[in-house]
Formats: sequence, C-alpha cells, structure tokens
Amino acid sequence: MKFSKMVFLSFFIASSALAHQFFPMQTSNGYEVGFWADDHWVQYQPDRVFSISAKDSQGKNLKAGYGYENNKIFIEGKPAVASVNYDFGYYTFTKNGKHYAQKRSDITDIAGTNEVTQTRKIFKMGKSIFS
Repeated sequence: MKFSKMVFLSFFIASSALAHQFFPMQTSNGYEVGFWADDHWVQYQPDRVFSISAKDSQGKNLKAGYGYENNKIFIEGKPAVASVNYDFGYYTFTKNGKHYAQKRSDITDIAGTNEVTQTRKIFKMGKSIFS
C-alpha cells in the first residue's frame, strides 16, 4: 500500500474514533457549524459557540463571526482555514456509573449513593482547511 493511502486510512480511522466533532463547513449557502456525533449529524446549542476564526492563504487573519439566530458563519474574504470553539458543558460521573450533564455542585446526594468520582468541563475546537 502506498504511503499516501496509508496516511489517509490512518487519519480516517483515527478521526472516526472521535465521538463528538465540531467544525466549520462550507455549504451551498455559505459557512456553517457542523456537529458530527456517533456516526450522524446532530443538533447542538448555538448559544454555546464562543469563537470563530479564519485565515486566508497568506496566513492573514480574516474578520469572522457567528450568527446565532441562523447558524451561519460570516467571514470577510476567502478563508483557507477556519476554526470554531464550542463549550460542550459539564459532565459529572458518580461511583455507581451514572453520568450527568451538570457540574458537581448541581448533583444532589440525599441518599449518599451518588458519590461523585469526577467532573469534566469540556471545550471542543474544530478546524477545517478549505484550500
């Protein structure tokens, strides 16, 4: 197998293993944020997008922003690369194996059985190369 095919195959397998991916994508209607999770497109909370950036082919920063009301990325110029940052929120895990999409202080432990073992604050960053 040629080296380039091996690299592509390795990248494909590695990227398929990532469970939740946010990235800017170019569509026929412009640029949008895409969220791929567990082998299908998924809805997300637009108000958790907190940063969009873009550069042209010369590495110059382009003015970029996000329209929360219509899931559109606005970029002045032609981007060679763009990135999106997303606040995925908190995940708290308990001793009995359950997990909650809440921070540790929001989990009540009245019966003493929900001993928290870990809490994660998750941020996602995705990048797309257009040229």
